[in-house]
Amino acid sequence: MKKLMLFLVAALFFNLAWAQEQQLIPFRNGNIWGATDKEKNEVIPFNYQEVSFFSDKYYKVKIEGKEGIMNGKGKYLLQPIYDLILPVNDTLFQVMKGGKTGLCTFGDKEILPIQYTKLRQFTDTPYFSAELNKKFGVVDIHGKELIKIDFDGVSHFQEDYFLIRRENQYMLVNKEFQSVSGEFYDDIAPLDDTYILTKRGKLWGCMRVTGEKLIPAQYERIKLLPEAGYFQVIRDQKYGLFDMTGKEVLAPAFEEEMHFFKGEYCWIEREGKWQMLNLKKDAFEPLPYTTVIDSLYGYVRVMKGDKMVLINRNMEEVAPARYYQVKPYNDQVHMVELEKKWGFITLDGEEVVAPQYDEIFDAREKGKKSYAMAMEFDRQWDMPTSRKQEEEEKIIDNEGVGKVANGNQWALVDSTGQALTEARYSNIGIVSRKHPLWMEVNGKYGALSQEGKQLVAPIYDGIEYKGLDQLFKIEKDGKVGLLDQNGKSVLLPQYSLFHWTTTRGRYLVGNEGKWGLINRKGETLIAMEYQRLFDMEGYLLGIKDGQATLFDSNGNVVISPKYTHIESMRDENREVVEGLFKVRQGYREGVVNTKGVEVVPAVYERVAYRNGLLEVFQNKNRGYYNTKGVKYFAE
Repeated sequence: MKKLMLFLVAALFFNLAWAQEQQLIPFRNGNIWGATDKEKNEVIPFNYQEVSFFSDKYYKVKIEGKEGIMNGKGKYLLQPIYDLILPVNDTLFQVMKGGKTGLCTFGDKEILPIQYTKLRQFTDTPYFSAELNKKFGVVDIHGKELIKIDFDGVSHFQEDYFLIRRENQYMLVNKEFQSVSGEFYDDIAPLDDTYILTKRGKLWGCMRVTGEKLIPAQYERIKLLPEAGYFQVIRDQKYGLFDMTGKEVLAPAFEEEMHFFKGEYCWIEREGKWQMLNLKKDAFEPLPYTTVIDSLYGYVRVMKGDKMVLINRNMEEVAPARYYQVKPYNDQVHMVELEKKWGFITLDGEEVVAPQYDEIFDAREKGKKSYAMAMEFDRQWDMPTSRKQEEEEKIIDNEGVGKVANGNQWALVDSTGQALTEARYSNIGIVSRKHPLWMEVNGKYGALSQEGKQLVAPIYDGIEYKGLDQLFKIEKDGKVGLLDQNGKSVLLPQYSLFHWTTTRGRYLVGNEGKWGLINRKGETLIAMEYQRLFDMEGYLLGIKDGQATLFDSNGNVVISPKYTHIESMRDENREVVEGLFKVRQGYREGVVNTKGVEVVPAVYERVAYRNGLLEVFQNKNRGYYNTKGVKYFAE
């Protein structure tokens, strides 16, 4: 226990020491730079042209035009002898000197000699493209030359494989500089993690990434069919087939794409007739179908006389031959058509809704007029006002409620096709799986529940639902009001302007071009006197007579109207810095905190947040403030 306590104390001491080391702040005194701790005690002496953050651990120093790196204790990691230093990782640096570049670690130890014209690290790899005398090769972070500097170009292909280029020819090699492709090709491209495509002229072949050649470069296109276990090839617009070992199963002689089934069968058109091929026996058998229509959502649709049949991947008929059209609808039912009327059958073929509708809305067919009309309106339905607002799911399938039509009248149905309402609506918006749906009757809008219950009568010029607040925004005669999720009035229509905010129970409203803020009870939180009023990361920004005022969500003034612009402070990753706002007075910037205190006066050309400090720029000079307003530079 005593040893454990000593270890914990030591660890705590180390962490505190490291944290203290992290507090260095580059400090400018006139044109001379050093760095201090937060109490302004000198750590890096004041004799440099420039001191700046190199990373969150190290500092770049410059003297007589040369760069070096120091740690948080003011000790050199790299002497100031380089023209440029770039980070590779915490202990490795790319350096430039005299027009040449290489890799160094602490103590100026060269890992890769400073002799290359260019070094470029391949993304998310330990490898670099190295250039010397206009020739290229590959080196790694340990300084090892993997591919000799002898090629017109190199690129990272995948994992430990590279493409080398000589003139306009490519070869695939591994990191041991062993040829994988065996020879140069006009192009090499990945097919997946296991297979690659090789090109001769305009024709493609295929090999394994290990180098085993499978298909000669004789085809216009090669497609991998992993579930079937074959490659499909195209030559002269004819389809052929290779197995995964590279054996030609079918020479390119077929005009239509093949359909594969579990087991050893595929359907293929030959001489104008569809036949079934037993791939293991290499034997053709006739099909009892007059036409193969297409492959749709895991099924094959075929014609048996003048009726359509649906075939699953086990080569079983799942819809009886008594409908003119059959289409997969969802994982419970299929939609069927007979005498121009549509209905539903189960996946086993049992009719659950007799064909009686003129149309069944299919969310997967985005080209339909009914879909386009619905989506045109849906752009206004629960439209998010910021990234923080909860997002509606996109409806891309038929797994929830759907709609069917007779003539121009629509009804709501459940996922099995059973009617939830009568067909009496001009349109229904299938826009959500959990929130109410809009509906239209004779140009007026209301709302339905997911179960088909009328929540809001169709008497409004417009309607919109906000899931966060569980409220409807309704519009009538040019005025906006609010209803609760059961259709009861919350706020009578009285505003010509309205926007949701990201704070529940807070609404931007306006009349005659002036905006204010109210709560759910209709009480005024911000007077309706602003030309513009914005929701900004949970705050409200009001603009009046060219001056900006910042409010909290309760309407309390956070920053008084003395600036022309206010925005959220963001760090180097564009993330919001809590508690700070960038302000602007004319063309000058500063920083104010949430207490309204001016941390940085609005006198600088530019202000940025970096490494927990506020970096200011003025007349080509740079300096720092901390977030409490302490200044770390002197003119």
